[in-house]
Amino acid sequence: MSELLTGYGPIDLLWVDQYRNPHTRNDWQDIKQHVKSLQPNCIVIANNSLDFAETDIHSYEYPWLKTASPARALPPAGNEHPAEVCDKIGPGWFWSSRENNANIKSAEEVVDMLKLCNSRRANYLLNVAPDKSGLIPAYSVERLQQIGKLLRSKTRTSRSNAKEYHVSITGLDGNPGSKSKPFKTVSAAAQIAQPGDTITVHEGVYRERINPPRGGELDDKRIIYRAAPGEKVVIKGSEVVKSWMKLQNDTWQVTVPNSFFGDFNPYSDLYVSMVRVGETGGILDQTMEQLLRLLSREERVKSNLKNAAAWSWH
Repeated sequence: MSELLTGYGPIDLLWVDQYRNPHTRNDWQDIKQHVKSLQPNCIVIANNSLDFAETDIHSYEYPWLKTASPARALPPAGNEHPAEVCDKIGPGWFWSSRENNANIKSAEEVVDMLKLCNSRRANYLLNVAPDKSGLIPAYSVERLQQIGKLLRSKTRTSRSNAKEYHVSITGLDGNPGSKSKPFKTVSAAAQIAQPGDTITVHEGVYRERINPPRGGELDDKRIIYRAAPGEKVVIKGSEVVKSWMKLQNDTWQVTVPNSFFGDFNPYSDLYVSMVRVGETGGILDQTMEQLLRLLSREERVKSNLKNAAAWSWH
């Protein structure tokens, strides 16, 4: 394993079957740690494990699980964990003289499974075995070409039905989002965009938090967010604060109402600094006076929490 991980450049992924076999079961954590020590960015997949202590992503061996445990043969609908599903194009994982064009998966079967897996946040790992000469059989090559052709045709169909929404700082969120009547915020476009759609944002500074309610499904059905060609777009979480007043020299002041912070006010929690008590009576008296003043202030703050919406911050 050390040779494989050190003699061939960066290794992106290591897929380990039967990691719980008697030879590796008790040493699996050490093996996984060894891989990470040599290839820190390598994704380690422990086949059929749903435990992130054992595997970097959830793993499903579909041909075996659909018989042994049908309920967990695939990631569940709405899955939020990174996952992979391994499958085989032919009747077995290894090439056999019995394998031929008639008993390998059709292009439609493969593409449908790919789309199903991708809709559940899983990669689809398709095993295509080489024959005894070490080459991919001609019938498998032909089937892979058919799969590629079918995927491209579905991509064109998906894109022909896709929509493009426009966003401009001069627009209105009540607009339909067309080029002539754009939305004002990216968030408004995100709320309506579906897999396959494109959101084109025109030049300007957009101060908003964007939380898309949905994502894409496949490479051909992404939701694309892009700046309009040749236009500079900046998205910020900060706010413009005006009406600053100069106190003196380089010191300025502005008063901000508590409502400015919306649902979350980072200044609403009270923090009391404790002063370490010394050994002499004088220091003790002074420290206690400071502490009492702080506690008195805390009580005043607590009594005014109900009226926090009326506070102003300087």
